[in-house]
Amino acid sequence: MSSYRAFKPNDLRGTLKMAHPKGYLANFVEFFWQSEFATDGSDFIYSYALPNYSGLLSFNLCHSSWYSFELIQQKTYTFSNSKIFGSLPHSCLCKYPKGLKQAGVKLKPGALSLLLGIPAEELQGLKADIGDFFSTDLLEEQLSTTNSFAERVRYMEAFFNKSVLNSSIDYRYHLVQEALTRFDAFMPFGNAIRQIAEDLCVTPKSLNRYFMHWVGVPPKWCLKVHRFTKMLAAYQQFSHHLPYELYGYNDHSHLYKDAINLTGRPITHL
Repeated sequence: MSSYRAFKPNDLRGTLKMAHPKGYLANFVEFFWQSEFATDGSDFIYSYALPNYSGLLSFNLCHSSWYSFELIQQKTYTFSNSKIFGSLPHSCLCKYPKGLKQAGVKLKPGALSLLLGIPAEELQGLKADIGDFFSTDLLEEQLSTTNSFAERVRYMEAFFNKSVLNSSIDYRYHLVQEALTRFDAFMPFGNAIRQIAEDLCVTPKSLNRYFMHWVGVPPKWCLKVHRFTKMLAAYQQFSHHLPYELYGYNDHSHLYKDAINLTGRPITHL
């Protein structure tokens, strides 16, 4: 019988390496990453992927399959090729086999729509082969034949610098990125989106329109996901001894409701 370990998001830090981009590429890329699931005798690692509003490129370096089970839709997916993932509307449980190696790129919200030239709304829940959009044979060979994370980052930087070379960014994209950086500061307030819009000298309707164009979801939903992600990390560390209001929550029942709506699971099961 297969054994497994259930990991919380913070537990995966030891398996991950990350590097942040420099220069013009920083407009599109949040960070480069690498993961290697070398377990302590378990056959699989399970971890939750929380809802998010960013695109992700994942290169499979060992050709092993891994699995994703969407908790609310009750659907299971098997992945073996390198993939592009759009924003994730609902949480899923991921199952990784021992020895799985991956590397990739986490894009900034809206960057996937910009790079692919596809409306952001059509990218929600996207699970597609990278080869459907980019010619990556050389890049995947380079990533697979080196064991150096620094070299993998250089290969990915070179590839994406060419990909974004002719990409023009308008003010709406930059404004969305600026709004996202203000989430933490305005998170405790009930009218956070209105205050962020005022801080950026735009109307709430305009801000909502910009988010829908570039991210595919309204800023209110993005703030809800951001708030829940931050709160979950704090909850796993401090349990009930939390200042809920600092994260924009009224009480524990408010947090419980968000957990059910976003993940299909009680907060205590995440």
